[in-house]
Amino acid sequence: MVTSNPHATGDFVAQALQDKKDEQGTLRRYRGTIISVVETVVTVLSVVLSFGLDLPQWVTVAAVAIIGCAESMGIRVYKPAVTSKQQQMVREAIAAKIDAAHGVSERPL
Repeated sequence: MVTSNPHATGDFVAQALQDKKDEQGTLRRYRGTIISVVETVVTVLSVVLSFGLDLPQWVTVAAVAIIGCAESMGIRVYKPAVTSKQQQMVREAIAAKIDAAHGVSERPL
C-alpha cells in the first residue's frame, strides 16, 4: 500500500515542494498572517481615533471601507507560501490516487 509508505508517494513532487519551501524566508512564510494583523490594528486604530476626534460618522465609515478595500487588494495580490501541511496533503493525495489506480484499499482485510 502506497499510503503507508511515504517514500513511494511522488518523491519528486515532495522534493520540489521542499525545495520551494527552503527558498522562502521566514517573512514570506508568515506574510499572510502579518498582512491580516496589520490591517486589523489599522482598522481598530482608525475607529478609536475617530471617536476621540469627534469626526462625522461618514468619515469613520469611509476610513473603515477604504481600509477594508486595501486589505482585500493585499490579499488579492498575496501569493501564499509553501507549507509543511501542504506538502503532507499533496503526499497523501498522490498516495491515495496510486492506491486507487492499483485497486488497493487502506482498510485491512
